[in-house]
Amino acid sequence: MKEVHIAFVTDENYIQHTGVAMASVIQNHDHGRGRLVFHIIGRPSVIQACEPPYATICVSESLVFHPIDSIDDYKSLPLGMHYRSENYFRFELPRLLKGVDRCIYLDGDLVVVGDVQDLFDSDLGGLPIGAIEEPYGYLNNCERLGIPPENSYFNSGVLVLDLDEWRHADISKALLAWANEHVDLIKYVDQDVFNGLLNGNWKPLDLKWNVTYLLKDSAEPRFKFYDKVAIDNAREKPALVHFAGYKTKPWNYMDINSLGKLYWSYLELTPWKGYVPSDKTIANVVKKRLDPLISIVKGSFRKVLKAVKRAVAGNLWG
Repeated sequence: MKEVHIAFVTDENYIQHTGVAMASVIQNHDHGRGRLVFHIIGRPSVIQACEPPYATICVSESLVFHPIDSIDDYKSLPLGMHYRSENYFRFELPRLLKGVDRCIYLDGDLVVVGDVQDLFDSDLGGLPIGAIEEPYGYLNNCERLGIPPENSYFNSGVLVLDLDEWRHADISKALLAWANEHVDLIKYVDQDVFNGLLNGNWKPLDLKWNVTYLLKDSAEPRFKFYDKVAIDNAREKPALVHFAGYKTKPWNYMDINSLGKLYWSYLELTPWKGYVPSDKTIANVVKKRLDPLISIVKGSFRKVLKAVKRAVAGNLWG
């Protein structure tokens, strides 16, 4: 049977969330189409902590662990914000997945609601990588990295990789070289490095495979490669929901992501069933319940204030 290889990089903060992502993949896969093989990459201590819970999630699926013993290659690369050296570990995929010619890479802060087989079978058109364009990416990041706007900028949280092409072109080595030569340009760690090096040499995949908060809740997300039809289709029928962003993590009680409930449904299929967010305090429960009411009151007040100002102005000049 055909094997579908899916790789995750995780750390001690994402063991639970990566497990939820794996459960969502399993739940929505037609197992008659292919056998799932999960590859878990992380530092040795993290891999050791992952093994027992992930084994209970992957009852019928294959599970392969890949400990990274040394991070020397990444010590000189910038991190910043909430990023860690683990972000660069996905550069290691061609080396770690020996004998594998294609794989999917997924971040740990997402859930899959379509059959991942369809993503795995995506036509890459002979290119080394398939990805989904970042909303507003060509506006915010291309100029900074010296990328022509028409090439745009992709999100590195969902990737389909032609590993044979990567090995042939030695892309992993090229990524590290680009990163070390452009340290001052890097803001979004591995994502900047991928885009800076590939510079348009990637295949845009169906937008439904990386539906983020910006896509779902922004009035007019802007893309180079996706038209209104593609955007509407992705919003209505997402195949993968990615909780990208600092304040959009559903495992936080004060999360603002409208799609966060999906995380909780798949959490029930894991050893972390019953998890309670650390920020679910009495104060935050009250605040979350009152915030919508406060927003309505503020909106009404602004409308009344504008009406009063217009009336006053009319009396002054009438």
